Amino acid sequence: MLFLLLIASVTATPMDSTSNVDGAIPKHEPWETTGLFEGDIMEPPGTVVHRNAMKDKSLRWPAGVVPYNITEDFTDEDRKIIRLAMDEIEDKSCVTFKERTVDDFDYVLIGDDKARPGCWAQVGKVGGAQVL
Repeated sequence: MLFLLLIASVTATPMDSTSNVDGAIPKHEPWETTGLFEGDIMEPPGTVVHRNAMKDKSLRWPAGVVPYNITEDFTDEDRKIIRLAMDEIEDKSCVTFKERTVDDFDYVLIGDDKARPGCWAQVGKVGGAQVL
C-alpha cells in the first residue's frame, strides 16, 4: 500500500511548464504569440469578436458584396481554387464576391504581402485595400 502511495505521489508531481520531458524549452509557432484572435484574425481596435456578425455597420460590406482583386502572385490553378472557396462561402452565407472595378475604393486584396509576416486577416471592412 505504501508503495502505491509513493508511486502516485511521484507520477502526480507537476512538471515545469517551460520545458519538455527532455528539458528542452518548447518552440512556439509564430501565430501562437501574435496577439491575434485564434491565431489569424486581427480584431478592429476596441472590438471583441465573439463568433458573431459585426454589429458596427461601418465594418460591414454594403449589401454583403465584397469586391476583390487577386494579385499576380497566384497561378491560374491557384485562382481557380480561390474562386471555388469563394463559391462555397457564397453558397453557405449571405456574402457574395465580385471582381473589383475602378469604382470600388474598399476591397479585399488577395495576395502575398511580403511586408507583413504571417497569414492573418482583419475582421469586417476596414477601408481601402484590405490584404488577405
